[in-house]
Amino acid sequence: MTKYWNYKELISELVKREIKARYKQSALGYAWVLLVPLINLSVLSIVFSYFVRIPTGDIPYPIFLFTALVPWTFTANAISYATSSLLSNSSLITKIGLPREVFPISSVVTRFIDFSLSFLVLIVDFNLWP
Repeated sequence: MTKYWNYKELISELVKREIKARYKQSALGYAWVLLVPLINLSVLSIVFSYFVRIPTGDIPYPIFLFTALVPWTFTANAISYATSSLLSNSSLITKIGLPREVFPISSVVTRFIDFSLSFLVLIVDFNLWP
């Protein structure tokens, strides 16, 4: 890990680049980081609480669902984007002598930022329910 600590500025710049590029052309911009988990929560809550009817005991179903949805989304997105980051940055990898691992690391850090914001939504959601 100390080897990659020398590249912390590069990783930071790659994270900033990826976040800016992702939301640059969208009308809602950075709000998508919070809207996507809320939309997923709404749709899945309706489907699983009314149509499939999974018992959750005393726990409100949106809390039950969101507690699993947030880490699952982080894990799935981190693996997916980390693996594709090598292909999308292949021109940089072949031209510059640096560890290839910085690209998957920066991709995972970017997804962790999304996870952190979704986790904040989970905490707020958890505090809203009685």
